[in-house]
Amino acid sequence: MQRKSKFIFLLLLLAGCSPKPEHQNTPYNDQLTDYVNPFVGTGGHALIDGIPGAEDFHTGTWLGYFDEDLIAILDLGRQRTLNEISINFLQDHWNWIFLPVEVECLVSADGKNYRPIGKKELDSATEVEEAAITKVSFTAAEQDIRYLRLVAKKPGKLPEWHIGFPDDGRTWIFADEISIN
Repeated sequence: MQRKSKFIFLLLLLAGCSPKPEHQNTPYNDQLTDYVNPFVGTGGHALIDGIPGAEDFHTGTWLGYFDEDLIAILDLGRQRTLNEISINFLQDHWNWIFLPVEVECLVSADGKNYRPIGKKELDSATEVEEAAITKVSFTAAEQDIRYLRLVAKKPGKLPEWHIGFPDDGRTWIFADEISIN
């Protein structure tokens, strides 16, 4: 079964930016990017549950996105000053898991008007034999931030060197653990 919608919108609370059970059924948590079973981690909260994913994607901590961009919108509960924002991605080419080609971070005080604070391009097409975790970080040094938007662009079709390329194979993005300092 696949979760349907356009965005991940996670309500982060004041202390430590972690979700609390009373907020799990808010309208915000009904808007989740399509992540695919069985790679659902702990649901949308896997991105902020404080449990980092390992290099083995079978651990149940990663959210898997098949041939789809990841968009995560985070509400910090109140305006804050932030120093760094990061998100982890898994790369495991043998299992069709690739880094996104680009990750962008945007911030907002009101949840409507976002301004970019950084964009990083990643090399997702170079063949890598071992599984690895890549942390993508952005320096914020901004005041009055309440909302964050992270956008990870999918690689799409597998590269020509991959065994799945002749069959029009598509890539996965595996994401876990957004950190905010």
